[in-house]
Amino acid sequence: MKKAGSGTNRKMQRGGLAIHERMRDDILWLRIEPNSAIDEVSLAAQYGVSRTPVREAVARLASEGLVHHLPNRTSIVAPLVMRKLKALFDMYYLLSRAVVREAAAKISEQPASELKGETAELMKALRVSADEPSQKMELALRQKISTISDNFFRDNAYRVILDAGIRTKYLYLFPNCAQADRDILARNWQVLVEAICAGDVEASDHAVTAQIQFEAQVIERIFIAKEGYSMPITPPLAEAV
Repeated sequence: MKKAGSGTNRKMQRGGLAIHERMRDDILWLRIEPNSAIDEVSLAAQYGVSRTPVREAVARLASEGLVHHLPNRTSIVAPLVMRKLKALFDMYYLLSRAVVREAAAKISEQPASELKGETAELMKALRVSADEPSQKMELALRQKISTISDNFFRDNAYRVILDAGIRTKYLYLFPNCAQADRDILARNWQVLVEAICAGDVEASDHAVTAQIQFEAQVIERIFIAKEGYSMPITPPLAEAV
């Protein structure tokens, strides 16, 4: 026997999930700025819903670390804490190496073909513009490689790290890439995916290290130019793991 109101509860839950995805996207891609106060009334009006799904979405975002609840009951969008960037890049580097090594060891013909096709599209997009659509293509490609590596627990941790770095890259990497930098980003992807698709574990490891080193070096360079002080985050050369 169906309980009274169960259909309404399911509809509210679906509404909360949909608003969560929209808010999450807006936070990650800086359409809602770090440190912004969460105004449930304004957000409900913006998204055309009641406050209930917004409140549910905010609770989910808080569990993901994208919203912080303050002692005075105010909620804010999580700030960018640059002093934690070195720790973030360390984990990004270590997990990326583990992901690509296992992906190279496990990849089969069909995923390899798909990976090559998606990489070719990404390379074209990066060489034209490092805008939000091309950045989302890059994020999706990293997630696909993680899926190929087929480790549920590491995949979840890797996705958290990728999401945590989106806003930093959006501010300090992609908008500041000259054409030569974008060419290197594209070339690094080509080398990495060729190594993974060839099943070459060691070459994949070194390729992803070179890729992340270059990203970190651009961020360091731009951070000095914009903020006026250095912030070393570049990982070391890869050793076998």
